Amino acid sequence: MPNSHSAAWFARSLIAIAMLLPTLSAASEDVKGRFEPPRYQREVFPPWQKGENNDALNRGIEFTVPEVDNLADFHGDITDPKLVLYVGGNYFFAMAPLVKAFEERHQEYKGKIYWETIPPGLLVKQIQNGGTITSGNMTWTVKADAYFAGLMKVKELIDDGLLVAPAVPYVTNTLAIMVPKDNPAQISGLADLAKPAVRLAMPNPEFEGIARQIKTSLQKAGGENLAKAVYEDKVRDGSARPHPCPSSPDAVVSDAGPGSGGSDVAIRGHVPGTNGPPDLAC
Repeated sequence: MPNSHSAAWFARSLIAIAMLLPTLSAASEDVKGRFEPPRYQREVFPPWQKGENNDALNRGIEFTVPEVDNLADFHGDITDPKLVLYVGGNYFFAMAPLVKAFEERHQEYKGKIYWETIPPGLLVKQIQNGGTITSGNMTWTVKADAYFAGLMKVKELIDDGLLVAPAVPYVTNTLAIMVPKDNPAQISGLADLAKPAVRLAMPNPEFEGIARQIKTSLQKAGGENLAKAVYEDKVRDGSARPHPCPSSPDAVVSDAGPGSGGSDVAIRGHVPGTNGPPDLAC
């Protein structure tokens, strides 16, 4: 049985809470004049797919709060999945139609696919930890059946014994510089990224293989000095930060998304959080 002193303290706490809540409510009304629910820019904050990236058949109650409670990079039902996919983060927007098409051909997998879209380097760490991952207050374990990432990295992991051959190429990609609407910083190529006033969002070399390709492109465009200016000097002074995108960057350098083909650097449209809808490559 509970201790009598503990029970008494608990009862007093409940009374205190009951008395406090109306006070807080009144204070809120005094400050704002009236209560208003939070307003979110739904095109900016995840999850952006409005449930389309979840193939679960029974979703139970809906509890998603933008900026507070959402798991934008974890998709499906982990209860008893028949297929688990670890997919590099930038491919989140392509997965819903791919999963849908796969399930139409293989009905036995319908509602039984789980996939993650965090950076590929973090997915490797999850594999090394037996499929266990923690997000916020939740920890779960789900081991991958397939890992999707850059071909070079996949081959390295096969050589290390972490993955099983063969490595199967399935898409080519294009590097892109994404800018806000109207390109206010007047970015026209890689050399402009070194300008002191330009704020950048860049893939993190520790977790994202695409950073190696970006460094190589910088070296080709302006030698080691350009690569150092972008990935060392600007990181040191805070004008270049790793993804996820900082607020209102002047440019984001990343891959343009699956299926775009080629290897040139392209100037593209919008950056999430600026003037316009999010560009799906970010």
